[in-house]
Amino acid sequence: MYEAQSARWLMPGPGGKTTAGSTSTAAVDLSAHLGQNVMFTLDQPAHFRAGDGSIGAAITDDVILYPGHVYRFYVEAGRTHFRALRAGGTNAIISYAPVG
Repeated sequence: MYEAQSARWLMPGPGGKTTAGSTSTAAVDLSAHLGQNVMFTLDQPAHFRAGDGSIGAAITDDVILYPGHVYRFYVEAGRTHFRALRAGGTNAIISYAPVG
């Protein structure tokens, strides 16, 4: 579902940013990028959950994404939104941008 790549990849633009704090972010809508890859980077670890527009809050059981990687997420029907929750004591800035 998520593919980590070397951190040396550059983020394309334009994209967006969201902050994962001690409570889950609101659902971030990526449906404008249906059929495309969206690349993610983080400055701190965060739990990540993907789904449709009714996706529930991210929780500590969700997959953790780590800084130092670029993650590729393919936006498709049923996976058009994401939510995140910090995985440690520090908020995580999540940057994302479509490619291709």
